[in-house]
Amino acid sequence: MDGNLYPEFNDTTDINGEFIINFIIPFETNIYLEHKIEVEITNDTGIDLYLKKNHYTLNFSSTSYFDIDNHNLNNPQLARGFYYIPGFLNYDNHSGIPNQIIKSTWKNEKKDDLDPPNSPFNTNSDGSFKYIQIPDDNVSKVLFLNLTFNGNSPYINGSQELISVRLYRNITCVWNTVGSADIGDTITIRGQLFARNNSNLVINFTDVRITRNYATIANITTDSNGNFIYSFTFPTGSSGRNIFGVEIANFSKVFSNTTHIISVASAPIISAEDIGDDDEDTSLPFQTFFLVFIPIIIGIAAVLIVFIYIHLRKQKAESLVVKLPLEDRIKNLKILKDTERLEEAISYLFQSIYLELIKAKYGRRMKESETIRDIAIISVREFNLKPAYVYPFIQNIEKIIYDKPFLIKEKDFYALVELFSPIYYQFTGYHFVLNF
Repeated sequence: MDGNLYPEFNDTTDINGEFIINFIIPFETNIYLEHKIEVEITNDTGIDLYLKKNHYTLNFSSTSYFDIDNHNLNNPQLARGFYYIPGFLNYDNHSGIPNQIIKSTWKNEKKDDLDPPNSPFNTNSDGSFKYIQIPDDNVSKVLFLNLTFNGNSPYINGSQELISVRLYRNITCVWNTVGSADIGDTITIRGQLFARNNSNLVINFTDVRITRNYATIANITTDSNGNFIYSFTFPTGSSGRNIFGVEIANFSKVFSNTTHIISVASAPIISAEDIGDDDEDTSLPFQTFFLVFIPIIIGIAAVLIVFIYIHLRKQKAESLVVKLPLEDRIKNLKILKDTERLEEAISYLFQSIYLELIKAKYGRRMKESETIRDIAIISVREFNLKPAYVYPFIQNIEKIIYDKPFLIKEKDFYALVELFSPIYYQFTGYHFVLNF
């Protein structure tokens, strides 16, 4: 073919000089050119010269097919977002077909065409596809994308492919990180993304950005289970409420239930008056103090003794409780509840109130390796909280966050608050009452 010998394709003539050779066209053959086919005699017949007067001129065509990456087909897509079609338009030798016109049509779950129709687009130089926008009929959980290549006659045959694309319209996040920290602490931020109304639809293999106080701090990709992880160190000046969020990259819409609040404490400041003076010539200020004010102090001490007995019982009771400023936390809880972010509200109740009470009274923080159930056991065994109060509260927290994070209603929220109230009483001596 074209002057190149292919000795593996051969035959022996019969008594009539006829032969049949089944020649396989090489994959690398250029289908856009004509090709000259000839045969040669390879054995010695005693004849010195053969005139090759005849040859065939042939044109070849190729088969095309859509090579779609099934791995990424499991990746759910955002309605009204942009879809990168995962695959190539290939020749039958598996090489990409460049610069070919592809027609595409979106269909709903009933396989009806959606408006408006897509504009045709060309394949890239390697046969891959471009981004196309996903429509939204506000109903379908799955859309179908029909891809059609009409071919390039007479060189390339056409092909067609139907791709199913799972949709989500909003997301929620189950956070797994601390509720408080100090300036300079390095924390691990973990979370898992789901479709807002479908806990079985994880947002996997998706580019997201992590934000702190609405400024981007990281761009990462969720894994096959929709999980993400990132380490962050609190810089100087970050004391107070730090709002962490997660958003779909390259899409500006604000999603619900995707923020987590971490309260950051500032480092103690040592005042100049607390720094000692080693100058030997400096007089001791306490000498005058003891000479003049000791009699006064003795008198004050006598008066205080009288009050000690009066306040003894009260002091004993107060030693068993802890004070935790709640005004801002209650406001945050109300905001989460009023905006129907009930999962976040319950997570906030556990992490920013319950765990903060433990930290304030016992100086203990939840470790990254500890689960919610571990905290329940520690609360009973180490802190002597009543198991009849702790276990029902923690079990409901687990049930809501892990078993049915997207099915809770307002009554479930208030039921959990009722379970928390006696625990709060053990810490503070007051009942936990919400006036909203």
